[in-house]
Amino acid sequence: MIDDDYKTLNKLQVAVHWYCKACNISVQKVMGSVARLQNRMEKVEARLQELKNELSIKIQEVCVQVTNSIRKDVEGQKLEMEKVQKDLVKVIQEVGNAVSRTEVDQVLQKEVTGRINKFTDKIDDSVKEIRGKIRIAILWCLYWT
Repeated sequence: MIDDDYKTLNKLQVAVHWYCKACNISVQKVMGSVARLQNRMEKVEARLQELKNELSIKIQEVCVQVTNSIRKDVEGQKLEMEKVQKDLVKVIQEVGNAVSRTEVDQVLQKEVTGRINKFTDKIDDSVKEIRGKIRIAILWCLYWT
């Protein structure tokens, strides 16, 4: 090949390689391996993207479940609180008819304190349970992201 041919190939940005017979066989094997590796890498990346999408959907489902659970617990506690208020009104009426005002205040204070403590304990237990569920959901989400 003359120098002008090399210059022309460089201008066209064409790469030409000459190898001995043994090296040519090795280069062909290496190039085939590289092509197969690239193909496998593309498949792995596609599968990884699929898994990310699936994980995102699962995370959303878990968040919806946790939210619905919290909503149910809060609604149940709200109904229980309303019941406690109604019972308290009944107690006030009964006590008002039977006892003096000072005694009523003492009885009411004990009754209200007792019910509030019970209700507070139930709320604390529910909050602990909800926190546990949220922690599990967060840990699950963090593990899979």
